[in-house]
Amino acid sequence: MRRIFDRYVMFEDVSPTVVEKWQAIYLRFLKKLTFSSGGKRLLLKNPANTARIRVLLELFPDAKFIHVY
Repeated sequence: MRRIFDRYVMFEDVSPTVVEKWQAIYLRFLKKLTFSSGGKRLLLKNPANTARIRVLLELFPDAKFIHVY
């Protein structure tokens, strides 16, 4: 289980191709959400994204992150 987490949440020991594929799929998913919400700004609550901030900033350099504890 730890290996799956490290690979697919943390993107450790994966090729750049795997990260790029994940980014493309995630971007497509977000575009569908945006379209279905009438173009409103998205606010996502996904704990796994905490580990993906670096990868998300590559996609969205102006992204804002809110940390609630």
